[in-house]
Amino acid sequence: MSENIELRAEVPSELGGQRLDQVAAQLFAEHSRSRLSAWIKDGRLTV
Repeated sequence: MSENIELRAEVPSELGGQRLDQVAAQLFAEHSRSRLSAWIKDGRLTV
């Protein structure tokens, strides 16, 4: 069973225009881009 975690961040204006997975990878570097992309696809990572 997976545990839910809550992460929060403000997106700096210089990251505007980038894809969500790219921004998330920069803001949450402790998680792999593939994991972040899976969370986005599953609707578990939102803005």
